Amino acid sequence: MGCGYKACSVIVLLVVALSVGQNFPPKNSNPIDAETVSRWGQKFGTDLWHSLSQATRRESIQQQYETNPNLNVDEVDGFVLVRAMAAEVQIMMQHKIDAIKRIMELAENIALDHKYDKERGARLAEGRYHYVNAKKLNVLPEGDAGGSGEFDRYLSQYRSPEDEYYAPGYSRLNLNANPHFSGIPVNTSRSSVHVPTNVFDGEPKVINAIDWSKKLDDTFRDNYERDPSLSWQYFGSSTGFLRQYPAIKWLTYEDDPDMYDARMRDWYIKSAASSKDLVILLDTSGSMTGLRKEIAKHVVLNIMETLGEDDFLTILTFSDETRPLVPCFTDADGEPELVQATTENIAEFTEAVNNIETEEIANFTAALTSAFSLLEKYSLKSRSGKLGANCNRAIMLVTDGVPYKFQTIFQEFNEPEKKVRMFTYLIGREISDLEAAKWMACTNKGYFTHVTTLAEVKEQVLKYIPVMARPLVLLREQHPVRWTGVYADIEDPKTSRWLWNIRERARQKRRTENYRKIIAMQRDKDLQPTEEGESGQQIAALEKLTRLHDKKQMENFLTYGKWDLKDADIEKLNKEEERKERLVREIIDAKVEKWSIPPKQLSLAFREAQGKDGSFKGYKLMTSVSIPVYNKKNHTNYTESIRVSDKKKVDKVKKVRIAELLGVAGTDVPIAQIEKLIPPYKLGVNGYSFAVNNNGYILYHPDLRPMISRYGTFQEILKPNYNSVDLSEVELVYNQRVDEPRLNDSTLYQMRREMVDQKDGISRLTVKVHMDDMKRVTIREQDYFYHNISNTPFTLGIVFPNKYGKYRVVGGLEVNDPQNRQPGNGPAANLAGDRWKLHPDWVYCEYNYGGQSGKMFDNPETNMVHFLNRLEEEKNQFDWGQSRVRPLPKCQGNGAYTPDCTKSAGIPTAGKDSHFCDKELVQALILDAQITKVFEEKTSRRDSIPGIGEFFAMMPRDNLFNIFGIKLSFVATRSGLTRWEEHKPPPSPNDPGYEEETPYDPDNPKEPHFSEVNNEATDEVWYKRAVEYHYNNPQSFVFSVPFDIGDKRPTQVTATHAIFKGKGSRKAPAAVVGVQIDYEKFRDTFMLVANKDNALSCNDNTIECYVLDNNGFVVISEDKLNTGKFFGEIDGTVLNSLVQNNVFKKIKVYDYQAICLESADDGSPASMMLTPFRLLSSLFNWIIGHIAFTIIRLELHHLWNPDWTYSFPQSNDPNVVFDGDYYAYDEYTPNEAAAEGPTSEDSSLEEEELHDPYNSHDDELVNEYMMKDGGPIPILEMTYINKTQPKPCDKEVYLYELQETVLEKMGRPLQGILRNCHDSKCERPFTVTLIPNTNLILVAADTTCPCYSARITVSPTKVDYGPVNETMYCEKLKTNLYRKRPHHCVPYHAQVN
Repeated sequence: MGCGYKACSVIVLLVVALSVGQNFPPKNSNPIDAETVSRWGQKFGTDLWHSLSQATRRESIQQQYETNPNLNVDEVDGFVLVRAMAAEVQIMMQHKIDAIKRIMELAENIALDHKYDKERGARLAEGRYHYVNAKKLNVLPEGDAGGSGEFDRYLSQYRSPEDEYYAPGYSRLNLNANPHFSGIPVNTSRSSVHVPTNVFDGEPKVINAIDWSKKLDDTFRDNYERDPSLSWQYFGSSTGFLRQYPAIKWLTYEDDPDMYDARMRDWYIKSAASSKDLVILLDTSGSMTGLRKEIAKHVVLNIMETLGEDDFLTILTFSDETRPLVPCFTDADGEPELVQATTENIAEFTEAVNNIETEEIANFTAALTSAFSLLEKYSLKSRSGKLGANCNRAIMLVTDGVPYKFQTIFQEFNEPEKKVRMFTYLIGREISDLEAAKWMACTNKGYFTHVTTLAEVKEQVLKYIPVMARPLVLLREQHPVRWTGVYADIEDPKTSRWLWNIRERARQKRRTENYRKIIAMQRDKDLQPTEEGESGQQIAALEKLTRLHDKKQMENFLTYGKWDLKDADIEKLNKEEERKERLVREIIDAKVEKWSIPPKQLSLAFREAQGKDGSFKGYKLMTSVSIPVYNKKNHTNYTESIRVSDKKKVDKVKKVRIAELLGVAGTDVPIAQIEKLIPPYKLGVNGYSFAVNNNGYILYHPDLRPMISRYGTFQEILKPNYNSVDLSEVELVYNQRVDEPRLNDSTLYQMRREMVDQKDGISRLTVKVHMDDMKRVTIREQDYFYHNISNTPFTLGIVFPNKYGKYRVVGGLEVNDPQNRQPGNGPAANLAGDRWKLHPDWVYCEYNYGGQSGKMFDNPETNMVHFLNRLEEEKNQFDWGQSRVRPLPKCQGNGAYTPDCTKSAGIPTAGKDSHFCDKELVQALILDAQITKVFEEKTSRRDSIPGIGEFFAMMPRDNLFNIFGIKLSFVATRSGLTRWEEHKPPPSPNDPGYEEETPYDPDNPKEPHFSEVNNEATDEVWYKRAVEYHYNNPQSFVFSVPFDIGDKRPTQVTATHAIFKGKGSRKAPAAVVGVQIDYEKFRDTFMLVANKDNALSCNDNTIECYVLDNNGFVVISEDKLNTGKFFGEIDGTVLNSLVQNNVFKKIKVYDYQAICLESADDGSPASMMLTPFRLLSSLFNWIIGHIAFTIIRLELHHLWNPDWTYSFPQSNDPNVVFDGDYYAYDEYTPNEAAAEGPTSEDSSLEEEELHDPYNSHDDELVNEYMMKDGGPIPILEMTYINKTQPKPCDKEVYLYELQETVLEKMGRPLQGILRNCHDSKCERPFTVTLIPNTNLILVAADTTCPCYSARITVSPTKVDYGPVNETMYCEKLKTNLYRKRPHHCVPYHAQVN
């Protein structure tokens, strides 16, 4: 009897575990001489240590940091530091609050004074009234032929009517790229207006609000002059438009619809009304079919789009019974529950809404009773302990008819206070009786809406928001300030779903193109029989035919476009694709600002539609602060027609009490702006900061990964749950005893609770820290310090590694000190040349208004040189500028600050030429530049190092570089400075193989220069690893090669070493030195060392040698394809043996921000059996389809219309999803997106023909899909992809870390033998030894015994929660960890009726 794979693996592991570590080899084995292997490692490691020490000038730089009198190692008090940082962030945020309060006050006053003009819309249409429409700004005429400057050709209303470029409604403005606004061209003199696609700007209420709001421009400008750190300012009107300052041209793309509506954004919703508990009752009775069903679904979806993380909801469907729409969202008794309106939960509801079925008769009594009973459980007075918003409560009824008023139910549950609002959405045109639905809404402080078309759904849904805002408006003087969680400043969340569909279409198109190649192959003349019989050519033809019958071969060809692929070839192709994606991501990350989402289509040379050179660097991650704006009018006149007789009506004017929300004013606070006030250099390497809000969600954190990656090149696709990542999901606590997903660690949850409650504190956690795309891991003990940010819902935290985080190297060069000034050696002299970079995200010096001419710089280096030159010229007169954040104004009286004091005190402007320089950081930079200037020396300092070190020290640097293949050496310092020395000269056009610089191509990215993707100093992975590894072995270099590089050449080996200052426990990292070595030279050097012993050699066929890094990745192997591969994928059995003997530590890491690709099928094929009608319909379609198929096959259609063309036959497999739009890859346009109905399939096919790289002959090939023997090509159905959609999930992976101390304590190489690993009963010995002064080990294994090997990968897999998988995922969605309600809740006002 055989054993299963897992069982056999267990047996092998048991045998290995018992065999490793023996001092003598058993019989029948070919022992590997451990001493020889050890000697190889010793020789290789020692040579590397001395040669790289010389190449990096390690000793010289170490000595200068140790002896420099301006440097000290100071102890840092983490709590004092976080308190000071939180205070600065609070002041900055208070400035933003004061700015929006000024906008709010002016808006309310000018709206009060505005004279309503109902004819203004007509004048707009006639061109007699104008405003700056952001979508009609700087637009070239259709069919523009070029010519003079672009600005002269822009359409504009401010031209003579006879001018060819005259166009009513259009504007032209000078827009200049401004780095403060993400490099977007702006005009800081005025604002522009965005009007949503579904809003008509000529409607009187809309155009009048646009008119009075233009007076906000003065306040916008004044705010910006007073606070140069202010980002976008805006006013979102309840009528739909958005006025934004500074003015911009709205960023649109040819294939990207404008779906933005300010009223659907979180900053608007949160300020417009208090948080709410919501129950949506969705009628699914038999009458809700066809268009009514579609409208109802859209109503529910749009309601959910108006909810935020402070809201709670559930959806109940009702017909004869009332059921929860999502079965998951119920309690242990099966009763419905309210769940937090996170993006994940909304996605669950959305998926369920799209799959609703209608049946039976509606039972309104049961539905209303269930809704009221559920909300009662979540009231503050209830003892159920249910967690909800505990503020506003409402029921949304979506139905096609209400037969009665059901007064008894409302009297029982909602009288007399009427604390639950009722909103009714009546669906459909053919409804005669509206009275009952109106009574329900109007009697219960709600709103009645009749929705008749899909086009009006959004506007009708949004009418509920002003109604919910009435209690707030009636209080007048209370204007609650609200903050959002983190979000991306991208047009609309739905954009990500659309981009994913584009990705799927591209995938389908590639398979279709490969399918057409197979069709062409069928027509190949070589496949046709000849009278001469078989020839060599015919034999090849038969081989081609054989491929067409091999399903696996055809599947591989459809996917990869290549024949005869073996498993190893496929793996290589996949690895190459992953390598390209990582390379693209590195390039993009280097070009895009931190905490930003890359621009669409990853264009690194992005140009704005204005025609000017744009420098747009992506959408920023941010939080927004907003405040409601009320109509100060208490009453309005209402004209009512009263019938006084059968033939006469009289108009009577009535005064009506109103409580109107005019809109919401707000401004953005980019995460990068917050991080500026928490300088990373003060936190040290591997230290970091983060912030959480009142829900426990992170505002920012170094492990926040908002974008989907590794699924194609659409990097700007946001994860569905990117803005609801909990603190407990990024701080992965290490527990040696228990290692299970979502473990409740008491220390972590206590810290989280205190941060949510905005308490101050200190904590310590041992966590799992992953790096390099979750391929490397280390266990680290960390100290946490946290402090609240006053007047916000946020708490700031900073983290220090316990080993070295509390100490920091401080000090710099005071250039104005006469002792430090030397003739001709000014501050910039130590940074001559172009072989140096500064950390692109750190603020050294900057102008407060950087968009001005003469104050814009291409890169941080030219900016720094500019200020260093000023420092040299102005000497002691140089003004370092004010603090990072301007102080709050002093108020009248006792000078104490209150939020309202700015009304009387005012804030002085910063000045257009004002700037700020971080004195501590700049002086540290100048000193680091002086210490590392040795990298500009042409000759090496000959340090006296005994033995082999002396030999390398006396060697000329060029020889040293050549012998070891060192292409580049570098140093990165605590101040963010990186400088390098290259041995290889820059490429010249005369060099063989020289290629001119070509535009960036994401499909074939070139390796960038070291400085382009390694300019972040202390934030680089190689810097962090070197510092961390210092505590394992301070006399070592840390080596790495690119993951899965295989035989791709050229490539480099990176080696780094940390420079520490201080002694004993009181020391801190000051810099990291390193080299990049040509891989082939590096490998040859090792092979030369490992081949000097006659008895044993790594070139011998009987052994295989591997050099592994400290995380188990192959650095050197005889098989070049193994380079960069995880060792477990090559020989998992040996790796398991090393784990069993504690050489490697196996650490499970969980990814709670993971994305799983799930089928996007609209429903299960089994659902067809639910009704006989659907079954009959399917049968009828099947018959018709086969008739059509026969007509096409026999070409009978030519008898009546020879012009008819062939279209692809559909798959008979119900599991195969095929979307005709896939063949119209580029057909998506804004106009089509705005349409309510489906797009024309014919038009999409025509569009495909325009862009199709194949000619008409190729199209004919598709028609003739029959084999010559009459059999169909068996791959037609294989061509269709299964559409997928990204969905949040939990993933897990085992990562590995070397335990050097285990091998060090042994004092000798580890010897092991694999027994019973093959049917032949052979044995496989292996030896493992440390390579000194490195993070590497050498593994030498026998190859004569063909042992079965387990395959271990470091690719994360979905967490298997066992038989209750869905239940566990469901519990995760429902679980509401401790949260704090928003401060302001106004659910009731006595005058609301």
